[in-house]
Amino acid sequence: MSSFSEQNPELLHFCNFSLAVLKMLEEVGEATVEEISTKCNIPKSRIDMVLSCLKQDGYVVSRGRKPKMVLPVPASPLIK
Repeated sequence: MSSFSEQNPELLHFCNFSLAVLKMLEEVGEATVEEISTKCNIPKSRIDMVLSCLKQDGYVVSRGRKPKMVLPVPASPLIK
Protein backbone atom coordinates (compact mmCIF):
# COMPACT_ATOMS: atom_id res chain seq x y z
CA MET A 1 0.00 0.00 0.00
CA SER A 2 1.44 3.38 -0.95
CA SER A 3 1.35 6.46 1.23
CA PHE A 4 -0.84 9.49 0.66
CA SER A 5 2.14 11.58 -0.46
CA GLU A 6 3.16 8.88 -2.93
CA GLN A 7 -0.35 8.82 -4.36
CA ASN A 8 -0.60 12.63 -4.49
CA PRO A 9 2.89 14.05 -5.19
CA GLU A 10 1.42 17.30 -6.53
CA LEU A 11 0.05 18.09 -3.05
CA LEU A 12 3.47 17.67 -1.50
CA HIS A 13 4.95 20.04 -4.09
CA PHE A 14 2.15 22.51 -3.44
CA CYS A 15 2.84 22.47 0.33
CA ASN A 16 6.55 22.94 -0.28
CA PHE A 17 5.82 25.82 -2.65
CA SER A 18 3.51 27.48 -0.12
CA LEU A 19 6.05 27.20 2.67
CA ALA A 20 8.81 28.57 0.44
CA VAL A 21 6.66 31.60 -0.46
CA LEU A 22 5.75 32.32 3.16
CA LYS A 23 9.37 32.02 4.30
CA MET A 24 10.59 34.28 1.50
CA LEU A 25 7.96 36.94 2.22
CA GLU A 26 8.77 36.78 5.92
CA GLU A 27 12.37 37.63 5.03
CA VAL A 28 11.81 40.36 2.42
CA GLY A 29 8.45 41.81 3.46
CA GLU A 30 6.95 42.12 -0.02
CA ALA A 31 7.76 41.01 -3.54
CA THR A 32 6.35 40.88 -7.04
CA VAL A 33 4.86 37.67 -8.35
CA GLU A 34 7.84 37.31 -10.72
CA GLU A 35 10.34 37.78 -7.86
CA ILE A 36 8.57 35.14 -5.79
CA SER A 37 8.50 32.71 -8.69
CA THR A 38 12.21 33.20 -9.36
CA LYS A 39 13.49 33.21 -5.76
CA CYS A 40 11.37 30.24 -4.70
CA ASN A 41 11.98 28.22 -7.89
CA ILE A 42 8.26 27.88 -8.49
CA PRO A 43 7.27 27.43 -12.13
CA LYS A 44 5.34 30.36 -13.57
CA SER A 45 2.57 27.89 -14.42
CA ARG A 46 2.07 27.22 -10.68
CA ILE A 47 2.79 30.51 -8.92
CA ASP A 48 -0.66 32.06 -9.46
CA MET A 49 -2.39 29.00 -8.02
CA VAL A 50 -0.08 28.93 -4.98
CA LEU A 51 -0.58 32.65 -4.29
CA SER A 52 -4.33 32.40 -4.83
CA CYS A 53 -4.62 29.62 -2.23
CA LEU A 54 -2.43 31.51 0.24
CA LYS A 55 -4.61 34.60 -0.27
CA GLN A 56 -7.82 32.61 0.18
CA ASP A 57 -6.47 31.11 3.42
CA GLY A 58 -5.52 34.57 4.72
CA TYR A 59 -1.73 34.20 4.70
CA VAL A 60 -0.93 36.86 2.09
CA VAL A 61 -2.50 39.92 0.50
CA SER A 62 -1.72 41.65 -2.76
CA ARG A 63 -1.79 45.27 -3.83
CA GLY A 64 -1.36 47.10 -7.08
CA ARG A 65 -1.68 45.80 -10.59
CA LYS A 66 1.55 46.06 -12.54
CA PRO A 67 3.64 44.93 -10.89
CA LYS A 68 1.37 43.22 -8.39
CA MET A 69 3.01 43.17 -4.97
CA VAL A 70 2.40 40.33 -2.52
CA LEU A 71 2.76 40.87 1.24
CA PRO A 72 2.50 38.47 4.16
CA VAL A 73 -0.31 38.95 6.63
CA PRO A 74 1.20 39.61 10.07
CA ALA A 75 0.90 36.66 12.45
CA SER A 76 -1.28 37.00 15.49
CA PRO A 77 0.67 37.87 18.65
CA LEU A 78 -0.90 34.79 20.25
CA ILE A 79 0.89 32.54 17.76
CA LYS A 80 4.35 33.86 18.58
